[in-house]
Amino acid sequence: MLRNKIIDLEKEIIERFVANEEAVKMLVLNQLHPRSTTLIRAPRGVGKSTLMLLLLKGITGDDFVVISGASEVKRGEVVGRLHIPSLEKEGVERVLWAAFVKSKGKGIDELNRLNPYTTANIHHLMQFGEVWAYGQRAKVGDYILVANENPSDATSFVHPPPFYDRFDICIFLRTLTLSEKFRLQELLDKY
Repeated sequence: MLRNKIIDLEKEIIERFVANEEAVKMLVLNQLHPRSTTLIRAPRGVGKSTLMLLLLKGITGDDFVVISGASEVKRGEVVGRLHIPSLEKEGVERVLWAAFVKSKGKGIDELNRLNPYTTANIHHLMQFGEVWAYGQRAKVGDYILVANENPSDATSFVHPPPFYDRFDICIFLRTLTLSEKFRLQELLDKY
């Protein structure tokens, strides 16, 4: 039964995605273990973000959150923030955990642009399966995390190798041929 679902997911993604079929198969297979993490690397315009979204949606339905390294992501968006009313009224520090922490699917678009502080929080989540904010800890259950980056982009921050070691696999997507670009345009019009 699980085998059929995996085959169906592969077929669905390959139908909506152009080229790189072997990479798609590896990407899908990697999601079969708890707390799976994948990094997709490719130049601009190959479909890194599209592939990430197809996988997250295909496995988690609507239970996923994507953060963008291109925006000024703050700690509260990734980990959590203080619940101010409980602090003011009761003097109790209560953390409101971010949707990124609570969701089954976690996506990071343009990983190479994340600030070091946010990267450190995500690294801790991937390494220990937990997050900390304001002295409080939240265990993170099973999830899939898919990130992408363009290695030839000028980045704002350089991340240390141990951060990249936390990814189970790194998929490299090749650039598209001219005929594949026309096929991509047809798919974009269709979907």
